[in-house]
Amino acid sequence: MALALALALGYLLCAWVASGKFGGVNKTIRDNEARVRFLGYHVERYKLFIFTLKAMVAGVAGALYYPQPGIINPAEIAPIASIYLAVWVAIGGRGRLYGTASGATFVALLSNWFTGGDAPAINLAFLHNPMDRFVNPNYAP
Repeated sequence: MALALALALGYLLCAWVASGKFGGVNKTIRDNEARVRFLGYHVERYKLFIFTLKAMVAGVAGALYYPQPGIINPAEIAPIASIYLAVWVAIGGRGRLYGTASGATFVALLSNWFTGGDAPAINLAFLHNPMDRFVNPNYAP
């Protein structure tokens, strides 16, 4: 319940920050920082605020992640976590706030389906070379 509430509040916070003049300035900083500087905006202040906001969201996410596995060990910092994040964004769509959440949900459900025994068994015997049964005396299809 706390995870769903934190996700909803984080989404609303990010949507509020991304909308309006502040969000427009941040998008313009992303696209052409020199032009925003030329227009008189303090780019460093905008970047510092966004960096601080991202750090706070990441801290809350880490605090909510800990109760899931029960322990944090070095295996949790493996590169596969970054790969998962890239897959979530690729599936959910870049540039949209709901993209990563929908991509993560889809990947988690698909992963649970494959590893939970609900996926149908696929007979892969057709991948064997037909000559294996004659060449290999230990061949068992």
